[in-house]
Amino acid sequence: MPEKGEKFLIVASGSTNPVKREATERAFRRAFGKVKVISVEVSSGVPPQPVGEQAMIGAFNRASRALE
Repeated sequence: MPEKGEKFLIVASGSTNPVKREATERAFRRAFGKVKVISVEVSSGVPPQPVGEQAMIGAFNRASRALE
């Protein structure tokens, strides 16, 4: 966790799944250094097991909605 006064990147994640959150944090930390991941539960707007293009649409929806 970044300390007070330290610059860092805030990343919004559209999932509260701990495995996904950790993977997101590791990837962004590796690319950008100091990060803070904020996890929020949002709807993907697609079926629970999306197929094909639905998976991309669901990922886009979750990312967009996490920023709201």
